[in-house]
Amino acid sequence: MAGNESQGGTGKRRLRRDEAAIGTSAQDPMPLADRLLGLEASGIRRVFERARRIPGVVDLSLGQTCLGIGTVVRKAAGRALEEDDGRYGPTEGLPQFLEALGHHVAREFGPGGENLIATAGISAGFHLACQALFQSGDEVLIPDPGFVAHAALIELTGARAVRYDTYPDFRLRRAALESVLTPRTRAVVVCNPGNPGGAVATLDELRGVVEFAHQNRLRLLSDEAYAQLVHRGEHVSVRRLDANALLFSGFSKSHAIAGWRLGFVQGPAEIIEQLRTLQQFIFMCAPTVAQRTMAQVLQDDNTEMREAVATRRDVIVRELGELLPVSPEGGLFAFVPAPWGTGTEFADRCLEEKLAIVPGRCFSRRDTHVRITYSADSRVLERGLEIFKDVARRGTRS
Repeated sequence: MAGNESQGGTGKRRLRRDEAAIGTSAQDPMPLADRLLGLEASGIRRVFERARRIPGVVDLSLGQTCLGIGTVVRKAAGRALEEDDGRYGPTEGLPQFLEALGHHVAREFGPGGENLIATAGISAGFHLACQALFQSGDEVLIPDPGFVAHAALIELTGARAVRYDTYPDFRLRRAALESVLTPRTRAVVVCNPGNPGGAVATLDELRGVVEFAHQNRLRLLSDEAYAQLVHRGEHVSVRRLDANALLFSGFSKSHAIAGWRLGFVQGPAEIIEQLRTLQQFIFMCAPTVAQRTMAQVLQDDNTEMREAVATRRDVIVRELGELLPVSPEGGLFAFVPAPWGTGTEFADRCLEEKLAIVPGRCFSRRDTHVRITYSADSRVLERGLEIFKDVARRGTRS
């Protein structure tokens, strides 16, 4: 999911409601809602906020393409701005965008492009789906390691996010799902290509997950934010195998417009209609200028961006190949075992040397890895890898 990253980190004691109320003034007697008491700030955003205060820092932390908005998108945005009247758009999306989006979904994700809703980024769509589907006591299976917002958005509903293991190669295995299944399990989340692991699921792996979901009467939620950034193998969408799955994707990464906040959800008509109702009260509508822009450019296959990211992926594989357990097959990230210490210790030392990367505990129950974003400017990436290797060679501080 693109851009809006919230941590499901581990290791912090959850506050009780009465503890949170200590020190509350007479003018403000209301303690925080219980749903917020276990919510930690995004570990990724913490790294980013620390890094931006350091002069000359090399930032390889955030999951965004730093390659600039392409000429085609920029020109389309100019036309869109002239056309836009600044008013609210339809809750489900502008008609011209939904029409173009339907063709895009059919081409990139599988036959049929109906039952769509435009959302203010992929995370917004995932938030709406969680609110519609889950309630207190439910359990939802999510990958470990996995995208940081999944756990937080699930648990804000009162449900519990339960991690299934994908180490050491970040692949989907039915046995891992079976090992955490309980009578309370309601859904399975997959991320394909994976964030942060970078694995692209094979058809057989997806079939195993779909069969598991069907046999246990579970809803399947598929985050396919990086579907247009596959470097090795072929992306196969869950929607080709499961008509009842919910598909989440968008354009933050593929078109370098993370700040524009534009994504979509596709799924069964009755669920999309409920998301539409929820969106009326939370987001109203997705940004209209972004919709008008993408309606003009979705027929473009975006080859330039794909090739630019793939080239940088090859750089990180060449420079860190000995450290990588697997080479990233898709997305923007390399998930690398910390050369020494924990992921947090190594990432902190890198930041002292003016390199911002993210410790693996932001994505996982384990603190063994670090995530490096490789979509930066080539010179920035090369400098960042030099610092990384230097810190790795020097080892722990005495």
